[in-house]
Amino acid sequence: MGIKFIINPVAGRGKGRRVWDSVRKMLDQEGYPYTAAFSTRPGEAPILARRAALEGCRVVVALGGDGTAHEVANGIMGSGAALGIVPAGTGSDYIRSLPIPKDPLDAARAIYTGRRLTVDVGLVNNRYFLGVTGIGMDAEVCRRVNEDITWLRGKAAYIAGVLATLVTYCPRPVRIVMDRHTVEEEVMLVAVANARFFGGGMEIAPQADLQDGLLDICVVKAQPKPELLRVFPRIFTGSHTGHPAFHTYRTRRVLITGPNPCHIQAEGEIIGRLPLEARVLPGALPVMVR
Repeated sequence: MGIKFIINPVAGRGKGRRVWDSVRKMLDQEGYPYTAAFSTRPGEAPILARRAALEGCRVVVALGGDGTAHEVANGIMGSGAALGIVPAGTGSDYIRSLPIPKDPLDAARAIYTGRRLTVDVGLVNNRYFLGVTGIGMDAEVCRRVNEDITWLRGKAAYIAGVLATLVTYCPRPVRIVMDRHTVEEEVMLVAVANARFFGGGMEIAPQADLQDGLLDICVVKAQPKPELLRVFPRIFTGSHTGHPAFHTYRTRRVLITGPNPCHIQAEGEIIGRLPLEARVLPGALPVMVR
């Protein structure tokens, strides 16, 4: 078998279905072979993806947002199948670190005309992740965006989430154990980055490399809220890294613990609470790129 699309029709506040209608029309008109299945509930996409890989599909395509790509990747890991991505989500941050077109039709064509690129994958609490996982304010923003701020998309949704969360959020004391460093600090957030972007285009880890065999641990220490608001826009350009409250470490493994049961987010979805234990799996996944 060849290429199977796993479609999340509700991704991007319903954008997924509209994108699939356009992609399907293009595939049919240009003669690209495919099969397709819809993911109708959380946790179904990994099952569909694993089944496709076991049936011999050489590429399994996630049509949706970062959460859909996350689920499909969890389904195909270790199978030999490559991951394809057609962006149709709220943030679609993962593809910003890869040569994958932002336009859904171009991204779909690249699955047939492009090449395989082998990239690193993270493993957090026995769950694979592609881009960024973490704790603190970013996880609370993700929770708020997914549950409360349902009328906005992309960057606007995350900015609204940040502003709403900042009103009540308090720094959390954590202990971060890495290969060569141990940090005990009150933090606003800790991002464990395999890729560079999260939060609808925030370049939290400008130096992150999907092929270096390392995770970038981005620590934002406790700061007065006016100062955070002043610096916040710089995250979208990656120019925040010189601020004294921001520190980056590189490691193969990390363990984050703390007295408060902070939420953990991965690819913009809440996946549990502390402790967070993560490691990198070098070259673990082939991805279709331009």
